Amino acid sequence: MTFAKQSVIAMIALVVLLGAGATPSAQAQTFTLLHTFAGAPDGANPVAELVQDPSGNLYGTTQQGGITAGVCTNTGLGFTGCGTVFKIDTTGNETVLYRFTGGTDGAFPSAGLVRDGAGNLYGTTTAGGASNSGTVFNLDTTGTLTTLHDVGSTGGLVMDAMGILYGSTSEGIFSLDPATKTFTVLDPTAESGATLTLDAAGNLYGTTEFGGITGGNCGTGGCGTVFKLDKTRTYSVLYSFTGGADGLSPLGGVVLDAAGNLWGTTSGGGAPDCGAANKPKIGCGTVFTVSPAGGQIRDVSLQGSLYPAGGLVLNTAGSFYGTSKYSDIPQGGGTVFEIGASGIENLVHTFNGLPDGQSPVAGLALDSSGNLYGTTSAAGPLGLGTVFKVNPTGPQNFPLTVVFFGNGTVTGSGVDCSANCATWVSPGTAFTLTATPSANGSFVGWVAPPCSGTGTCNVTVSSAQTVGATFDSDFSVSASALTPAAVSAGGSANSTINVAADANGFFSSVALTCAVTPAPALAPTCSINPGSVMPGTPATLTVSTTAPTPLAMSSFGSGVFFALCLSLIGLVATRVGFGSDHKPGKRRLTAASLIGMLFAGLVFQIACGGSNPTSTGSKGTPQGAYTITVTGTYSTGSLVHTTPSLSLTVR
Repeated sequence: MTFAKQSVIAMIALVVLLGAGATPSAQAQTFTLLHTFAGAPDGANPVAELVQDPSGNLYGTTQQGGITAGVCTNTGLGFTGCGTVFKIDTTGNETVLYRFTGGTDGAFPSAGLVRDGAGNLYGTTTAGGASNSGTVFNLDTTGTLTTLHDVGSTGGLVMDAMGILYGSTSEGIFSLDPATKTFTVLDPTAESGATLTLDAAGNLYGTTEFGGITGGNCGTGGCGTVFKLDKTRTYSVLYSFTGGADGLSPLGGVVLDAAGNLWGTTSGGGAPDCGAANKPKIGCGTVFTVSPAGGQIRDVSLQGSLYPAGGLVLNTAGSFYGTSKYSDIPQGGGTVFEIGASGIENLVHTFNGLPDGQSPVAGLALDSSGNLYGTTSAAGPLGLGTVFKVNPTGPQNFPLTVVFFGNGTVTGSGVDCSANCATWVSPGTAFTLTATPSANGSFVGWVAPPCSGTGTCNVTVSSAQTVGATFDSDFSVSASALTPAAVSAGGSANSTINVAADANGFFSSVALTCAVTPAPALAPTCSINPGSVMPGTPATLTVSTTAPTPLAMSSFGSGVFFALCLSLIGLVATRVGFGSDHKPGKRRLTAASLIGMLFAGLVFQIACGGSNPTSTGSKGTPQGAYTITVTGTYSTGSLVHTTPSLSLTVR
């Protein structure tokens, strides 16, 4: 079974890119992939933190995916769908609770949810609604969505003990009573793109990406602030970032520690020596602490984690955990990091794309056992984001990733995959995998180490491992009309032949042959160059005809006869005179001579005209209509396809 060299190289490169050499975390941890998003119908591109109920079920939103009709057909952001609300139970099963339509219900939720004691969920969308400015919504336990307010936000909501919601829109910081839909603007001049934090006294805290100090590193827009809106609606800036070691542009909210101090992250700034060896040296961002009375207590410059966009969570041991969108290693897809009481950054998990996801931009949820839950906004086995769980103190585990090229299944040792998949296992776990093609398909072979050929794949996971399986499904062959469609004998015509893979993928070469009918003597001939192609590489069909050749006499036979005829004429002319004497006797002799000459001429005509010269020429390809077909054959011969017939007229 042949396998094109360029395809092998491309597939190996893809495997490497998707995490064949995953970098281990700096400390032991147990990673669990809870869910991989598929786009439609379950959702895609989750960019918000999760919320957990007392039973351990997780709830969240996806920015895209879900319904793929109407206004949600094409979002223009790479995916389709207006977003979803989902639930993941304690066994990892996902349920879509609601799919946004892009109408009055809203579209593209990009913030997390808040849950009341009765199980009702509340959130925001960034588009849709009556004014197409987003919505604030309630989703009850029956799956019924109610729009509470017609302007939404990129930030989430926070709920007090009385069930009153607080948030921020373009109208300012607000309160909203879900029971009466009473919407009150608390401060029309304040706005935050992040979720607010509420203390026990009813004060609100938040961050702004811009504003505060201007000039220097902050330009005219400002480097961002930490603010407080107290219960008397008095707004105050607790800290303005300078863009230096303290950071700039906080994107996530803040969390309160036991002393009331505010902790959060900035997406930039910090130590200026951040960046991998092949990247420019920049500030990765910071973790900061601000006093509730105002002023920064300290800042920690991040090193391994680059561009934290979410907030922090605090465990009972005093450690803070967060996520970063990128990581300070080549191909790094983000991190889960820890800032302990000592202020030292530890990498809990580094994302590598296909097995676990990449680009986590939301904060984490923390359960009573210290497990962390979060989302990645992209990648994962299906490329559309994931939901994950990390036990920061659990034993180290590693992924076995199966990458598919084409359509088939890979099964064995607890693996049952029909698309890209990953499972995280303890070191030393052994697998025996079998690849099975789909109906009418073929298994081309395993791609790259640790497996090759077409037999079973035996692999032991002692570090991150990736296995690629290539399947050929089917292909089609097409041909353009011959140009020109009619030729004279001696002319030729051309057509472009294309081989296309079907939707499930075809990765092997196809041998091309052609035939011409009818096939009389000197019929047209056909050829294809190149004679074997991969899908997407065109070939040229050439149909050629034979030109006519002129008639010619044989030089020996005609020359001998002509010489004899001339001799006969000379003999007659010599023996019979043509005089001017008109005497009667001579007239009779002249008449006899004329009769002899006529007889000689007759003999000459018969002799010379009765022997035709031998012909060595032809009229070339016969006139008429000819049919040309092109056949494509898979290398094993199991798949054969023929183009519709092409026509050529020889005139």
